[in-house]
Amino acid sequence: MHSNFSVNMPSWLYPGMRAIYQSLFGIYRESNPLVISTVNKIWQFPNSNEVLDYIFIYLNAGSIEENVPPHWHYVSLGLSDLYGDSRIHPIDPTASSSDRLSGFGIELTMRIKKYSEISPPSWPAQLMQQLAKYVFVSRNKLLPNDYLPWNKPLDPGNEDCVIKHMLIALDCQLKRIKTVLGHVSFCQIVGVTDEELNCSQSYNVKQVLEVLKQDPSTGGISLITDMQRTRSVFDLFPQTLRALEDDLEREGSDLAGVNGEFFYRELPKIAIKTSLCLTMSDSEKSLDFTRHLGRLDIRTSAELNAHHSSPFLAFSRHLPVFLDGVEIIFSPNTAKFLKLAFKHRLGKGHHFTFQNPDTHLTFVTDNVSGCFVTNEQPYALNGKWLQIRIDKEFLNTIIESIQEFDAENSQHLPRIFDFPEKNLRFIVNNLGT
Repeated sequence: MHSNFSVNMPSWLYPGMRAIYQSLFGIYRESNPLVISTVNKIWQFPNSNEVLDYIFIYLNAGSIEENVPPHWHYVSLGLSDLYGDSRIHPIDPTASSSDRLSGFGIELTMRIKKYSEISPPSWPAQLMQQLAKYVFVSRNKLLPNDYLPWNKPLDPGNEDCVIKHMLIALDCQLKRIKTVLGHVSFCQIVGVTDEELNCSQSYNVKQVLEVLKQDPSTGGISLITDMQRTRSVFDLFPQTLRALEDDLEREGSDLAGVNGEFFYRELPKIAIKTSLCLTMSDSEKSLDFTRHLGRLDIRTSAELNAHHSSPFLAFSRHLPVFLDGVEIIFSPNTAKFLKLAFKHRLGKGHHFTFQNPDTHLTFVTDNVSGCFVTNEQPYALNGKWLQIRIDKEFLNTIIESIQEFDAENSQHLPRIFDFPEKNLRFIVNNLGT
């Protein structure tokens, strides 16, 4: 099988492609994939909307013993370096062979539960092309424990489907490989419901993925997306939600930040004198993409000591401008993270960042090192980074003020949280109205 397939596909002589195929062949020795080949490849047509050269689709028979049902297994080829000749991905000559990533260092996979259909659905391949296009354009990689609000059925032909968002996990069978062009990890797209996304945002993506693995009806150990599923894992197993809530109260959230819609302005001690309105640009609204901001390279004091560095200061290129006070206006969808930010991040001694293309708004506590704000000057702007330092006593005041706030209830907008003694104000309102 393997030799015949190689004869039919002479391009397997390319080293990156061969490495991925050999990895897949270790799983699917008895079957060849259905291969979707892009006609207008991006290295021939730079404006092509289909940036993946190939997508493989295998029929995975599953396992009765492990309670894994038959499913379609989709694997992308193109985010990693397939060719090794810099036609798409330039090779970094300064990177050592042990550290080098092949292209973006990832490929996407997805597992869709098979029912009675003979042929695999085409929409997962289209979805993977869209996500890969985002990676190419934004240079933001999709990594394990990311979440992606999609806000519509993943299958555009099924308007009643409740699977409307995605989490990213490591593929359960395809392990990280080392090719002659660098390392490649296989990041699996997992379809989830509204409630599962909300819990991933509020708690921990990794924890939600573990909950989904616990029962075959919600993905099982292979995290198979079942497009006919009608209920969330927390509807099916309410005790799992209580366990997540207990963990959140005890340990806090590991969500370090979100992309959002907000703007701010300075509040002088006497009157508003300077407008610093920075709003989210339309160019980034095409994909509502929200992720852990661990890759923003902001760390707690313990992490800083471990790395002997100050990423806060490294990020800055200008001298900070200290502000007398700040007013921040959040959209309702962004404001729903306020409680998590203050109670379950700052309350546990961590930082939290709201980010749009123009602004990084980071709230820090006293034990976050490397900041350019101080107790005496708690508000400062450095380039496009606004930092706000919240002391412990003030943090308790904020938490108490927003405890009963429901961002989903738009009937009581605008909602104003005013802290005149600190010259700080939060406003929640529909932006642009």
